[in-house]
Amino acid sequence: MIRPSKLLAGAACIAALVIPACVSGGYGPGYGGIERSEVVVHEGENYSGTAQSFDGAVPDFVEYRLNDAISSIRINSGSWEVCTDANFRGRCEVLTSSTPSLRALQMNNNISSMRPVDGYGYPPGQAGPGYGSLTLFSQTGLRGDALTVNRDEPNLSRAGFNDRARSVDVRSGVWAVCADGNYLGRCVTLDRPVSDLRDAGLSGSISSVRLLPDNRHRRGY
Repeated sequence: MIRPSKLLAGAACIAALVIPACVSGGYGPGYGGIERSEVVVHEGENYSGTAQSFDGAVPDFVEYRLNDAISSIRINSGSWEVCTDANFRGRCEVLTSSTPSLRALQMNNNISSMRPVDGYGYPPGQAGPGYGSLTLFSQTGLRGDALTVNRDEPNLSRAGFNDRARSVDVRSGVWAVCADGNYLGRCVTLDRPVSDLRDAGLSGSISSVRLLPDNRHRRGY
């Protein structure tokens, strides 16, 4: 594969209005400049093999011939969300530090898109923690074990809270709570606390939650 020159890489940065990510020509043995990149993805574990550096969102790694081919990620600045599907869909994980092996996250050779996020998992310019906050409780009456969520969560089992919620405190924002993972199955829209989820028909059966834009708000249960 012919690698673009450093000059072309610089031109790509200038064209940032039409290209979502500024990507280097390539890194690996014999290449330099990794320290200047915000994030560097590697095809091999322990930051080995062919690599590419990025300074912005990558909605589809197919464009860079890296789809489902990333095994380690070096983060030099910020937090980054990596997702199994293009356009930041599917199962996503937020990385706050360099990760020499993605196997523990079950993301090895399983990443199709990536974007920078803030400390709460939101892309720059989108809703922050003040926009949406929801707390799930393991008992009715907003009691018991609690899990606070400030962002979309497609699989509550990762937080040990799958099918455990029996009440919910909606502190801000409008939320969809769903019976199945990835926002599938029966979903209910909530914009206020519910002391007993039996009233909504979802007691002990919530597997995913997501924050809805206000203009998608519909009457709840």
